[in-house]
Amino acid sequence: MTHNYTLHSPTRVECLCCYLSQSFTFRSKSDQVVCEHCLHHQGSNSARANQRNQDHLGMWLARSADERAERAEEVRRLNADVDRRNKDIAALRIELEGFKAALQSELKQRPLADVQSWLESAAVDAATTERDIAYRSRDHVMRCLWELDRLHHEKEGQPNQCSCGSTAAQCREFQALSAVTESLYRWETRQLGRLRDNLPHGLPRHHPDVSRSEFHSAG
Repeated sequence: MTHNYTLHSPTRVECLCCYLSQSFTFRSKSDQVVCEHCLHHQGSNSARANQRNQDHLGMWLARSADERAERAEEVRRLNADVDRRNKDIAALRIELEGFKAALQSELKQRPLADVQSWLESAAVDAATTERDIAYRSRDHVMRCLWELDRLHHEKEGQPNQCSCGSTAAQCREFQALSAVTESLYRWETRQLGRLRDNLPHGLPRHHPDVSRSEFHSAG
């Protein structure tokens, strides 16, 4: 009986006796496809058959233990990767909160005209660019504006009151955002449409509609 396996180089194939994947180095096409562990129990008498059964049981148990150990090691490695990624995510979230705090602090210290000019410039840049990298930059800017708008927007039913508790006239952030609110809301509407169509979008992960969408997807 001949085979079609590669000659003169190590290769792993299934032994026709124990049915385990074993390493072979075939010298000719007529070599037996029987591993070295099984060569000594070849034969048809009862003693060889009993020896073959015992050997195979031991080999299968050993191989099963090896594979369980490999899987356990793989699980430990994956868990370690997950832990490292979770730590990285936690560190990035802390960094993001620092950026948000720094941005709000900068807005409070800058003259209102400068803040409005920066926000208007960011909104114009976001609206006019067509390159992918510029779209990502636009989305980043709009997410920052959305974060500010969550804290400083017109209170429902009270057009002269900011949601932060100050009057609209007294809230610097409210006044600064008023120059780009229309652009921000148009951007948010477009991103919500992309979210509903299961397309990539620029909304932050904690946007209420994104959270609802992920909850329904998980369910």
